[in-house]
Amino acid sequence: MALTCRCFYEPAMEARWESIEGYELLMACFPQDVWNVSKDGEFISPPHPPSRTDWDRFLALSKHVRRLEALHSKRRSGFSINYSIAALRFLNIHRPVMKLFPNVRELHWTSDFGAEYASVLIGPLLHIADVSADDKSCAFILQALANDASSLQTLSITVEDRVPNISDVFKKSGHLFRSLQYLDCEKEFLSIDAIIRLSTIPLLQSISCSIELPESERDLAIPSAQDPKFFPSLRVLSFSVRTISPWVVALLQACTSPDLREVWVGIDDYPSREDLSHMFGALALHRALETIMLLPLIHKPASIGPGYVLKQSDITPLFACRSLQFLTLLDFAYNFDDNSLENMAIVWPHLRSIHVGICYAQSSPTRISLKTLHAFSTHCSELHTVTVPISFELVSEEDMRRFRPQPCLSLQSIGVDYRTPISDKNLLAAFVSALFPHASIHNSRALWQRGASNSPWEEINELLKRSRLVQT
Repeated sequence: MALTCRCFYEPAMEARWESIEGYELLMACFPQDVWNVSKDGEFISPPHPPSRTDWDRFLALSKHVRRLEALHSKRRSGFSINYSIAALRFLNIHRPVMKLFPNVRELHWTSDFGAEYASVLIGPLLHIADVSADDKSCAFILQALANDASSLQTLSITVEDRVPNISDVFKKSGHLFRSLQYLDCEKEFLSIDAIIRLSTIPLLQSISCSIELPESERDLAIPSAQDPKFFPSLRVLSFSVRTISPWVVALLQACTSPDLREVWVGIDDYPSREDLSHMFGALALHRALETIMLLPLIHKPASIGPGYVLKQSDITPLFACRSLQFLTLLDFAYNFDDNSLENMAIVWPHLRSIHVGICYAQSSPTRISLKTLHAFSTHCSELHTVTVPISFELVSEEDMRRFRPQPCLSLQSIGVDYRTPISDKNLLAAFVSALFPHASIHNSRALWQRGASNSPWEEINELLKRSRLVQT
C-alpha cells in the first residue's frame, strides 16, 4: 500500500512499525560498511560511524514505533545475545540524538544482558514498562526510566534474584517517577526506605510488593499520620510481610488517600489476635474501602491458643467501612456465631464475596447454623460467593418453616468446612435450592487448593440440580 500512493505511505508505516519484537530489525537501515555483523554478534567488517543519511533512514522508521519488545533470546527474536548487545552498544555510541525512539509508549524488556545501554530505547512518551531480568540489569533499567521516562505511568518488575539493588534505586530516585500511577513488583522485596520514598509520588494509585522488615524495628522511621503527602492518591495497596508489626499498622494508618478502595495483605507468620485487632483498627480509618483481603498464610501452627482466636469485637471496627464488597479472612481461628455473621450481613449490605476463615488447626465445633445463610440472603442481595463454617448436622423440616425462603438469585457458590457433618442430604438440598436457586456447595479447600476433594458435596450438588428441576 505504501508504494501505491504517497498519501498512503505514512499510515502504512505507522501500521507496519507500530509494534516490533526487537530493535535489531532496524539495524538493516545501515549499509554494510557501517554495520556488518553476523547473527552471532561477530563483526564481519569494522564498523564506521553512520552518516546523517544513514541515521535519517533509521529515524524515519523508529519514529513510528509505539510498542517495543527487547527479547534478547535467539529462540524468540532470531538474533543472538551478542548481536543484540553489539547493536545496543553501536546505537548508544553513535546516536545523533538522545532519543532514538521518541514515540515509543510501551517497552517490554526480557533480558539479563545489555541493560547498561537500555536508555537508547527509552523515549519521553513512554507510558508502560515491563521489566524482567536479574537484579543488576533491573537496577540499570530502573535508573534509566527514572532519568528519561518522565511520562511513565505503569511499571511492572520481575527480578530473578533478591538483593538490595532494586530498593536502592527507588530509595535514591523514586521521587523522579512523578507520573507513575501503577507499580507492580509483587514478588520483589522492597525496603522500608524505598516504600517511604515511593509514598511521595503524587499520582500513584496502585502498588503491589513484598515489604522487607528488619529483625528489629527499634530504629525505624514510623510513617506519620500527619504527613499529607503519604500515598495521597492511592486506591489499591497490596503487600506481603513476614508478620504484622507496629510499622505495618503505622503504614496503614498513615496513608492519607481518601480514595483507598482495596487492601490485600499476605502474612507469612501466624499473627496473634492482638496484632490483627491493631491492623483492623488501622483499616477502619479508611471508610471508603471496598475490598479487604488477608491472604492464606504460609506458616500455620499445629495448634491454636486463646491468644490467636478472633472474636466479634475484633472485627467490629471494620463496620465503619460501610461500602465493603469483598472480605477474605482465610486460615484464621475464629469465635464467631450466627449473631456475629448476621451483624456483618446487616452492616455490609453491598457484600459480593465473603470468606470467613477456616482454620484447619482448630478442632472446636462450629456454632454457625443455617441462620447465617438466611441472614446473607435477606440483607446482601448482590452476594455471589460465601465461605463460612456452617453446620448442616441439624437440618430439619422445622428449619425449612422457620427460615421462610427469600430467594437470593445472585449467590453462585457456598464454601463450607470440609469437616462439616450432614444429617439429611435431601433436606439440605431442598433448603439451599429454595434459598439460593443458582448456588452450588463446595468444600472450602476445593475453592482454594487444586486437587482438593469436593466429596461429599458432589452428591449434594446433584441433589440440588434434581430439586431445582422438580421446582421448575
